[in-house]
Amino acid sequence: MPMFVLLFTVLALVFSPPNQAERAFVWQQIDTAVEVRADGTLGVSERLTLRYTSGPFTFAFRDLPERRLDGITNITLSDAEGAYRQVEDEESSEPRTFSVFQEDGAQRVRWVYPPTTDASRSFTLGYDVAGAVRRFADGDEVWWSIVFPDREELVEQATGVIRLPQAVAASEITASAPDAAPDGSVSIQDGEASLRASNIAPDQELTLRVRFPKGIVGGAAPAWQADSEWQENYDATTRPTVNILLSLLSVLLVAGGGVGAGLWRRGARDPKSAFSGPVYSPPDTLRPAETAQLLGETGTQAFTATMLDLANRGFVQFHEERERWKGTYVRAERVRSDEDTLDPIERRVMQALFEKEPTVVLNGTNSDIVGALPDLGRLADERLVALGLLDPARRSRRRPAIALGVILLVCGALVALFGAAFAARISFWLPVAGIALALGGVAWLTIGGSIRGLTEAGAEALARWRFFKDHLEGLAVGQGPEGHFDRLLPYAVALGGEKRLTRSYQNTNEPLPIWYYPAVIGTSSSPGTPSVAGSNLMLQDFSQNFLSSLSNASSSASSTSSSSSSGASGGGGGGAG
Repeated sequence: MPMFVLLFTVLALVFSPPNQAERAFVWQQIDTAVEVRADGTLGVSERLTLRYTSGPFTFAFRDLPERRLDGITNITLSDAEGAYRQVEDEESSEPRTFSVFQEDGAQRVRWVYPPTTDASRSFTLGYDVAGAVRRFADGDEVWWSIVFPDREELVEQATGVIRLPQAVAASEITASAPDAAPDGSVSIQDGEASLRASNIAPDQELTLRVRFPKGIVGGAAPAWQADSEWQENYDATTRPTVNILLSLLSVLLVAGGGVGAGLWRRGARDPKSAFSGPVYSPPDTLRPAETAQLLGETGTQAFTATMLDLANRGFVQFHEERERWKGTYVRAERVRSDEDTLDPIERRVMQALFEKEPTVVLNGTNSDIVGALPDLGRLADERLVALGLLDPARRSRRRPAIALGVILLVCGALVALFGAAFAARISFWLPVAGIALALGGVAWLTIGGSIRGLTEAGAEALARWRFFKDHLEGLAVGQGPEGHFDRLLPYAVALGGEKRLTRSYQNTNEPLPIWYYPAVIGTSSSPGTPSVAGSNLMLQDFSQNFLSSLSNASSSASSTSSSSSSGASGGGGGGAG
């Protein structure tokens, strides 16, 4: 048996296809010849020799970007056996065909050849170029990419030549290779300049720049040249100053926005209370919704807490029900209709729940709750003002700060958006300045939102309620005050601590609220029974099922209601596969 396994393994290794990841090649030779024509166009021929050190390889490609030129046409491809046939299929697998298509802002030429492994292949890529001769007052120039930069492989040898349409004397031609390595060499002869280099590293470009007298070629300056010259001049003379100014402006916007908002807050901030706690029970007679508003909690919490408070006073009952296809859900039922004794907040909650029917399923789709949430905040504010806890004049001071914050945030976002579009042309500090402006807006929004408009009495009440919230959050399992679960629950919901409160009554004899009928009991049973004898499960269900149903009914509604231009022409990249 071991011999069979060994034999199978050896055969699998021998006959398995080569791993695609192990395929490799280098550019053995790239020879680029540029013929400058009398009409100002160029005829470019690239002889590309690839040496495959593994395989098989079946296609190669060359990307021809149209940077600093007006267009590329008449693309051809051939090898020693003849010309390749152009096809429309971009993913053609037919040997001796090629296709041309747009890819990442360049014309990609992709050609297919017979599978090749551990061998070399040479191809000749030809094309015509318009708008690549640069025109200056003292002469014309061709600056061409002899070896393209966008590649991952080494180029072992490279040559390039730029030939003029006339045999201009060598003394009237200047040539340079700005990107050539020290071993590169440039030579000038009558009517042409050439370049030779070796071992051009991946991602490195090799260019040849040739300037010659005016009048050798016809035609007008290319369309892109004026913009390119402006960009070159801007980058050399103006961009450094713009960068410095925009960087200083960005710092000033961030610092100024934050400092300005902070100084404004010093004159508008709410009074502080010296009360230091602790508080073990609700410190005053505020209703749960008023408590939530005082502490800046959400309308969702205020609505849910008010429902529970009304249940404690006998106006509402909650029935948990289970059905095979619907799962578990909670149904609220109106028990009393004498709502004249209720305050405006409580009447608004009862109206949102039971205006249409005496029972309602709390499933988060009740559209009437949507309209109730803003009303709850307004009514709670009016009640807090009537109690002397909020000062309308002080509270109104937050509006200018919030308005300024919104303006700065929107303007900053617009500047950042448009700055990103012009960053390469003007300055990369443009979007940074927009972000800095937006951060100043965030500072004003934060400071403005923190102004509650509290009076001295309001600050005292806020401090006491915060200490009571800390007390509820600090209760451990089994430490819930005996006999007070139903009374504390509305306030715990208003303060965001209902889960901690419920957990503090686990492993106790605390009865479930009299208004709650869990599915395990049924509506015909008495809910006010101790929570032991397996009732830890009841408390857990109460916390997970009932409270989540209540919060979902209002939270779903809440979410519904809220609201260089310098460089060579040509270039690009290439590869094989």
